[in-house]
Amino acid sequence: MWRPPGKSVRASSSTRSPSSILHLLAKSGEAVDPSRNMLSNLTPAPQVCRIQGRAEAIPVANASVDMVFISMAWHHIEDKQTAAVEIIRVLRHNGLLFIRTCTVETLNTYFYLRFFPAALRISQQTLPARQSVTELFQDSGLFVRERITIRQQLDSNLFNYSDRIAQRGYSDLVSITDEEFHEGLAQLESFCHRRQQEHGDQSVHEDVDLFVFERQ
Repeated sequence: MWRPPGKSVRASSSTRSPSSILHLLAKSGEAVDPSRNMLSNLTPAPQVCRIQGRAEAIPVANASVDMVFISMAWHHIEDKQTAAVEIIRVLRHNGLLFIRTCTVETLNTYFYLRFFPAALRISQQTLPARQSVTELFQDSGLFVRERITIRQQLDSNLFNYSDRIAQRGYSDLVSITDEEFHEGLAQLESFCHRRQQEHGDQSVHEDVDLFVFERQ
């Protein structure tokens, strides 16, 4: 990430790993997140001020932000139109908005959803389509700089992957019933164990979309 010398960077982010992403984005300046728990888990860094706030009402001044980074949280924002207005309000001229998110187009790369049909239905209903994200900010006046799909390695083998899913850390898994979760988890663990025994270590990858917009 580049920023002009002497300027602070303020990141508005709600993420599954705030200690890694917010710490990276806000080496100096201010980190804004709606979750007090996520802010408290942020890895300590010099000159980082934690501010609790929501995307629909970002508690910073007009045209004071170099960059807004929203990671794996766009689908949780209830009023996206209001959030878009707020993001544009706080961005400086030539300020950048990054949105890292799952979309309906990337769902087929999330292997665990094959074993949790109820979670799949929830994700299909809640995740945005690529076009909806692009059109919202284009219509709000931002310039589309780029949209790329990033394939990322989640785990180096299926045992680690099934352990990750067993933590039930994803919002779609939290939203299903305990019975649906444990039934799906048993099927997933059985598949991963059998596959691991037959083929050895196999890494697990997922796709995420990254949108980049600019205020001109």
